[in-house]
This record gives sequence, structure tokens and C-alpha cells, in this order.
Amino acid sequence: MGCTVEELQGRISSRELTEWMAFYRIEQFGEDRADLRAGIIASTIYNMSRGQANKALGPMDFMPHIKKDIEKEEEKKRSNIPRLSEEKMQANSMAIKDRLMKYSGGK
Repeated sequence: MGCTVEELQGRISSRELTEWMAFYRIEQFGEDRADLRAGIIASTIYNMSRGQANKALGPMDFMPHIKKDIEKEEEKKRSNIPRLSEEKMQANSMAIKDRLMKYSGGK
């Protein structure tokens, strides 16, 4: 906003700041949005002039700092997924097999 927190508090009310925050969630503005627009333009120009042997690129390919942040978030989500050990997977498979054998008459 171009000023310190104290200056901002003196200029606008809490209500107005809350309204700006809500507006930002709906219609983003600022440098990230400007970078996206630049990425769209760059990818359009690149894709129009690339050879067929080269793969098409998207806006995020021209925004490496944003792309890294997204990749970190995705990795964080993947690492939070519980993983079963091989022994646990084998035990689960045997339990399923036993149930199937029981319900199919042991064949």
C-alpha cells in the first residue's frame, strides 16, 4: 500500500481495510497479477513463434518464482498423505483375500 502499518491505520478504518481485503479475494491486483499478465503475453508470443518440435509453454513457465511456490505447495500436500508400509499393504491384501475366500466358499 506504499506506507507503514501505522500510517495505514491512520488513513483508513478497519472496515475499509476489510472491504479492500474482500475485494482482493475477488479481483486480485498487484505485482503477482501483473506478472500473470506478462506471462500470458510472453507465452502467447513464444507459442506463436515456436517450432513444432518445441513444446508449448504456459504463463507459469514465464513466472519461475510463482511456479516454485506452487510446486512447493503441491509437494507439501503430497508429503502429508499417509503412506502404508509394505508390510501393512501385504497384511491388508491378505485380509481382503481371506474375506473373498470366506464369501466365495473357500475356492
